[in-house]
Amino acid sequence: VADDELDDIIHSNSTDSKMYILSKNVKRSIELKQEGNSLLKDQKFLMAEIKYTDAITLPGIPDKDLSVLHSNRSLCYLKLGKYGQALEDAKQSKRLNPDYLKAYIRLGKAYESQGKYDKAIKNFDKALSLDMNNEEIRQMRSEIRKLKGLEERDYDQSIRDLELKNREKFKGTKHLDMIKKTMIFINPALEHVLAGHEYRDVQDYTMAAECYKLAADMRNPEAMYNLALFMINGYGVKKDYSQAFKLLKE
Repeated sequence: VADDELDDIIHSNSTDSKMYILSKNVKRSIELKQEGNSLLKDQKFLMAEIKYTDAITLPGIPDKDLSVLHSNRSLCYLKLGKYGQALEDAKQSKRLNPDYLKAYIRLGKAYESQGKYDKAIKNFDKALSLDMNNEEIRQMRSEIRKLKGLEERDYDQSIRDLELKNREKFKGTKHLDMIKKTMIFINPALEHVLAGHEYRDVQDYTMAAECYKLAADMRNPEAMYNLALFMINGYGVKKDYSQAFKLLKE
């Protein structure tokens, strides 16, 4: 046999061997997925996670099959309280197959678990665009919208309670001007806060927001609270829930 013919035979055998191994891997991944699915139904989430992981690590698995495996493992992570890993698996499922409905459902549930309701709703909307008649997804989205609404109302009420408490604290205080000057001397940001309150009370929200922003830039907590309230309600500034909650965390 000529050298070039021998090389062709070796190459052919090598290719056939690789194809055989990959075919075995695909078959094994299907078996592992089925085992994982059975464990998942029995609520044996940790054991199911292991099966899906074993399948994911096999070489040569098609992207669409991997997408399903990552989606299923994401559900296991959710059930086990591993919310960060659930989100990463859901993202990977989407990357591998952008048209896979369950990838967006997993993303929605993962974001919900982290309290990121806007992102959860966005992914449920995408899932509905792939299956408009899916009532289960509609119900999931509806529940998130209710949670988001309750969170915003609770926050608004806590801000109003805080403002009322502060007003009551200073009601009837003697020598208020002297106290005010002393406080401003100690804390210069307070001058902007008080000016913001005055503009707010006459409903000049644009000027009030500017004053609160000046004080917030000086890290004044009261200004940051009030500016956050304005951002939530759109008083004098554009509504921005994300920035409002960021101010609160600071």
